[in-house]
Amino acid sequence: MGRELSANEELAVKSIFQGIDVNSLYVQKNPNDIHGETIRGFKKEKPDNSDAVISHFISCTLLWLAREDAKRGKHLKKDFSEDEMQYPDNVYVAKSHLVTDHLTHLRRDTTKLRHFRSHSDELCLSLFREAVADLNIFDAPVTNPLVKEMGAESIKQPKLVEEVIVIPILRSGLAMLNPVMSTLTKSKIGFAGLERDDDTAIASEYYCKLPEITENSVIIITDPMLATGGTAAQLIRKINSGPIQPKEIRMVCVVAAPEGINALNKEFGNIKIFTAAVDSHLNGSFYIVPGLGDYGDRYFGTE
Repeated sequence: MGRELSANEELAVKSIFQGIDVNSLYVQKNPNDIHGETIRGFKKEKPDNSDAVISHFISCTLLWLAREDAKRGKHLKKDFSEDEMQYPDNVYVAKSHLVTDHLTHLRRDTTKLRHFRSHSDELCLSLFREAVADLNIFDAPVTNPLVKEMGAESIKQPKLVEEVIVIPILRSGLAMLNPVMSTLTKSKIGFAGLERDDDTAIASEYYCKLPEITENSVIIITDPMLATGGTAAQLIRKINSGPIQPKEIRMVCVVAAPEGINALNKEFGNIKIFTAAVDSHLNGSFYIVPGLGDYGDRYFGTE
């Protein structure tokens, strides 16, 4: 059923097209956007799709009006309980106040290079400990002079069953490598070079070197920013296409976007994701909001 626009709504709708040159814009398909597409400016050629741009604006306007109606009908809530904001079962968000404090320093654009690295390393140490906390253990025989002094040749002590393989996604994944080497000293390390196109968010592989994967391998993929999930998904597909399937694949990131989590869950469903925070959304340039900037640039000093 139709209805008349309020004065404020009419003014808002009219202002949408004011000053916009639709011929300087184009519509790009974007499955990570809530509308399925994104408005972008031209870089090279200018395809004639002004009708598609106008249609996109109209669709966004109708969605906004529907939201206004939902607010008036009190179908939308301003506040949600903790139970109503639960993440998927495979997403583990660190609860530590210390992790939260480190993340706050990382988000600040005034944090200097050496402090950014320090807070990053400390935060990632906590995340990796969480990521391996539930791995299986077995009783391994251990001996030392004091054990023998007890009159025993050896005693049984717990030891990890699985073989852990850590694969940083280059380049920013390397920022998480030092904490890995400190926490998982016996882990094998692989490297996956995947570069994301800024316009399409599609990743292309330029380097990949992985250790031997066995049925007992637990693979941990590291990438500080889980944005669209495209690079992680491409790496997971490559791992799963190998001759031997690993026992499990996990992912550790500092910040995750809902779009990236949804993309991995939709395609794989069983990937455990360990993160310090799940942020609001991706913007039109596929950056996490509020995020913390380009992690690789800030960690390696290449801003």
